[in-house]
Formats: sequence, structure tokens, C-alpha cells
Amino acid sequence: MKVYRVYESFHEPDHTESGTYEYGTMSSLEMAKARLAVVWAAKKYPEPLEKNKSDSGWSACWGYDWVTIHIEEITVDEPIDETNIGYT
Repeated sequence: MKVYRVYESFHEPDHTESGTYEYGTMSSLEMAKARLAVVWAAKKYPEPLEKNKSDSGWSACWGYDWVTIHIEEITVDEPIDETNIGYT
């Protein structure tokens, strides 16, 4: 079974915080796209670049700022053995 996570990564300019803004996990890609559109409009982001207005999210830039809201497909009820390492 697949679900679709809608989120936006952030990194504060003073480097004190980074993380994600979570906008929901939806049961279909169509619902995830609809949620993305609602959040995008509410945040008053500029029109997304057409080439990046895709199933994986929307991106836009203005001036020196860049924004992307992602749609990530997640498979549930699937056993995995995985190691993830991150550095800060």
C-alpha cells in the first residue's frame, strides 16, 4: 500500500534550526496534489516553475529565495532493513 507525504524542508539562515514543515500524509496522489496546492496558495508562494510542477512536488524561486514543497511516495506494510546516517 502506498501513501503520499506532503512536506517542506527548511534551514534557518542563522543555522540554528533545520527540519521540515509537515502538511499531511494522504491516501492518494490526487489528494496529496490538492493539499500541496492549498498550502502553496496559503503561503502566497509565486507560481511554480512548470517543469517542476510534477508528481514529486512544486518548486519556485524569486530573487535569492527558493522554495519546494515535496510529495514523497511512501510504501507501508513493507519490511525493510536499512541504515541511515546523517551528519550535522
